[in-house]
Amino acid sequence: MTEEKKLSGVPLESIPAVLIDPKCQKCFGRGWTGMFADGSVRPCTCALKELRRRHALAIAEATKEMKK
Repeated sequence: MTEEKKLSGVPLESIPAVLIDPKCQKCFGRGWTGMFADGSVRPCTCALKELRRRHALAIAEATKEMKK
């Protein structure tokens, strides 16, 4: 394949405000760190870490209920 993979992010509206750390020193509370030419953005690690934390808690709750 000679075609290069196009860099793209996520739409700005797809980053929920509840995931964003308002005191983040990387994104300054915006939730994204870079914008691509098509208007999509690169999510900040603060939003991704919070998303992962919530996902892990949901998995823990689900497995705890299955063990009962």
